[in-house]
Amino acid sequence: MNQIYQCQTHKEILVGYNIENSDIVRPICSRCIPSLSKGYFGEQRYLNFEQATQLLDQLKQAGLTQYKSEILDQFQQTINQLYTQLKLLYNQISVVFDLIIQSDPQQEVLDSKDPKQIAQVLHENCQYDIHQQKYKIKSQNAIHIRFNKIISKSQHHMNECFESINQQLNSLKKEEIELSQQTNNHKNNYKSYKELFKLNTKVQQVKSLAYHDKYKQLFCIDQDIKMLQFDLKTKQLIQEYSAHSDKISAILIVNDTLISTAIDKSLIIWNIIIGGKAEVKKQITIKSTILQLIKYKNSFASINSDKVLAFWNDTTCVSELKNKVEITSIDCNQDYSQIAIGQIDGIIRIRKEKFNIKIESHFDCVKALKFINESYLVSGGYDKQIKIWMELKNGDYSCIQTIYDHNSYINFIEQVGGYLISSDDDKIIKIWQQDRQWKEVSQIGRYPLVTAMHVYQRICFLGFDDSSIQVLQFN
Repeated sequence: MNQIYQCQTHKEILVGYNIENSDIVRPICSRCIPSLSKGYFGEQRYLNFEQATQLLDQLKQAGLTQYKSEILDQFQQTINQLYTQLKLLYNQISVVFDLIIQSDPQQEVLDSKDPKQIAQVLHENCQYDIHQQKYKIKSQNAIHIRFNKIISKSQHHMNECFESINQQLNSLKKEEIELSQQTNNHKNNYKSYKELFKLNTKVQQVKSLAYHDKYKQLFCIDQDIKMLQFDLKTKQLIQEYSAHSDKISAILIVNDTLISTAIDKSLIIWNIIIGGKAEVKKQITIKSTILQLIKYKNSFASINSDKVLAFWNDTTCVSELKNKVEITSIDCNQDYSQIAIGQIDGIIRIRKEKFNIKIESHFDCVKALKFINESYLVSGGYDKQIKIWMELKNGDYSCIQTIYDHNSYINFIEQVGGYLISSDDDKIIKIWQQDRQWKEVSQIGRYPLVTAMHVYQRICFLGFDDSSIQVLQFN
C-alpha cells in the first residue's frame, strides 16, 4: 500500500514543493500556499509534483551529461598516455633490433677476410641467374627477415589499435557534443527567462506599452483612441481612458507622470495619483504628430512626423533639432550625454554635447537602437542585421560585431538584465547573451507578431498583433 505523506504543520496531504530561499517550509499542503512569499507581481511560487518531477529529470539529465563529459576527458588522457607509452616501446624495440642485427654472427663473417667463410656465405645466400648469366642474392639475411616481419607486424597492429581508438573517441566526442548542445539549449531556454502570465486586451493590436512600478500597473494602447490600464497583481483590466479624439500614437511614463500623444497632434500630461489612477493634468495641441516618446533626464523627448527631435519640459517644447531625413528610432545613453538617432536611409547619427557623429550603419531603415553599458550601441534594421558598435577613445564608433541570424526586418531590440532580446517580421524572437561576442541562447517562434516591447529591470512586456500581452521575467 502506498504511503500517504502529510504536512507536519496542517496534517493534510502534500500537494507540492516550495523552492523559495526566503521560506523555511519545503513540502507543502494546500493550506501552506497562502503563507508563502510571492513573486514580483504577487504570483505564487511553488511546484506541484508533476513540475517537480520534470525539473528533477532535467537536473538528472544535466548531471549525467556532465559526468559523461568528465569520463570522456579521463578516457582521452588515458589513451594519450597509452599512445605515448606504445610509441616509446616501439622506438625501444627498434633500437634493440638494430643492436641485434649489428651483433649477427654472419655480419662478423662478412666483415672478416677469411676466404672459406666468405665462400660459405655466398653459397648460402646467392644463386646463378641463367637468363641474366650472373649471381644474385637469393634472400636477405635470415635474422633481418625475421626482425623486419616482427617490426612490420607490430607496427600494423599498433596502427590498427590507434585507428580503432580514434574512431571510438571521435564517435564518443561527437555524441558528447550533441548531448552538450542539447543540454545547453535546454538549459538556456529554461534559465534565461520564464513566462509569468499573459493578458488579453481585447483590442485590435497592442501598439505601445508603459509600466508603472509603484502600483504594478501596465498601460497600453492600440490603433484606436482608447488607453487601457491593467493591474498586474490581479491580471485584470481596471480602467479605460478616452481623452484623445483620434488614434493614440505613443505613451510614456516618467516618475508619476504619464504622457500620451495622438495623430491629431494632441499631447496630454496625466498625473498618476494614489491607487494608480491617471488624471488629466494638461492637454495641448502641437504642430506635428509625435511618433515616438523616450525618457530624457527628468522629462522626455519625442520623434515628430516633421523630422524633428523635440525636447520637452512638461507641455513646453524647450528645444528642437531639425533632421534632413525621417527619424525611425531613438535612444539615449544612461547619463543622457549621447542621443542616437536612426534614419530611414540606414544612417545613425549620434549627437553629443560638443560634436555629432554620422555612422553609415545599415543598408535600409534603422528601426531599433539600444545603448548598453556606457560604451556600446546596438542597432537593428530592415536589412535583417544586428550590429554592435563600440565607442572609441576619439569619440567615434566602430562596428565590432554583425549578426545575420534574423531572416526578416528587425523591429525591436531591448536589453533585459544581461540579455538582449530582438524580434522580427517573421514572428521570431531571439534572446542573446554575451560570451566575448553576443550569441543566441534561445529562440521563441510560437508567439504572434511583436508590435510593442517594453522593459522594466528584468521584466519584459511583449505586445502582439492578436491583442495579447506576454510578460517575461529574465534571470
